[in-house]
Amino acid sequence: DDDETNIRAALTARRLNPRLRLVLRLYNRRLGQHIEELLDQASAVASGTGPGHAGLDASTTVLSDADTAAPALAATALVGTSKVVQTEGLVLRAVERQPPLPGEVADPGLCTLALLSATSNDPAGADGSEGSGEQGPRLLPDEAAVASATGRGTVVLEQVSYSGPSLPSGRGGVPPFASLFSRRLRWSLAGLVGCVLALAVALMVVTGQHPLYATYVTLLDLFGINDPAYHASTGRQILQLLSGLIGLLLLPVLLAAVLEALGTFRSASALRKPPRGLGGHVVLLGLGKIGTRVLTRLRELHIPVVCVESDPEARGLATARRLRVPVVLGDVTQEGVLEAAKIHRASALLALTSADTTNLEASLYARSV
Repeated sequence: DDDETNIRAALTARRLNPRLRLVLRLYNRRLGQHIEELLDQASAVASGTGPGHAGLDASTTVLSDADTAAPALAATALVGTSKVVQTEGLVLRAVERQPPLPGEVADPGLCTLALLSATSNDPAGADGSEGSGEQGPRLLPDEAAVASATGRGTVVLEQVSYSGPSLPSGRGGVPPFASLFSRRLRWSLAGLVGCVLALAVALMVVTGQHPLYATYVTLLDLFGINDPAYHASTGRQILQLLSGLIGLLLLPVLLAAVLEALGTFRSASALRKPPRGLGGHVVLLGLGKIGTRVLTRLRELHIPVVCVESDPEARGLATARRLRVPVVLGDVTQEGVLEAAKIHRASALLALTSADTTNLEASLYARSV
């Protein structure tokens, strides 16, 4: 558990055996990168070869606790088990495939792990085993054996991917127009637009003017830049007074719209809130060291995530903001926090805080919900 002890052991081991393959656990990731380069250079110098020598297999790999825990946690959230193989960004698991029907083309899969018996009740494989006489499945067969065993099922590695709904990515960090204004403000603006149209229609009926001209005059009255209708008809004067009154009501609505839009743009660079109707996502509790790595891995797999964090200065909030992941700030043990993360429509919960009791309480409460 001590970085210094691990570094001393690695340096000593490299000195005693330059061709040794080293794997270190270091908490400090930046220091680990420098140590990795240093030990690789020491191996090359001690062996009398340059870096990247083809005949030298003395690699150095530095991992942290998060490097080893995050892939298993992310895979468990995806497939419900940590018994998977992960390589080059892929998540693979072993599945059993039945032999193809006559006329179908067999899918070779990524890798065949075993050839099954031809029939489930005949472990010797009487049908289609071609007289092999083997008992039970044949593990790790070669390509020729797989091609010749046409009547037998196989156990293959299958890629696992997320097929549920995905979070909207947005465009360039600009919030959509509907999110700029609240529902109440949008109804206010719609009501004012309706009043303007009604006044324009009334003016057209009273004066007999063209609809476009009547709308233009109504807007002039609305903004108070038209001449008073001293010698006009009574209906025209009433309409002008109503237009001026509505113009007074328009000013606070426009001011509220500007302030609300500025607040929305300001919060666009901050933390996002879970969108309405979100479902099938993963709720991630805790954005510490391991939680941040798990979040990054889940987003690489294109899995929608909603994070819950009680510390507004947590190290993972910057990553969540960069990945545009919704975050709920609050204590998960308090009522309403998990509800804000849409836990009732989530597919998985990852409780990764540093407190065991917090993880336990959050898990029990989420199960009850």
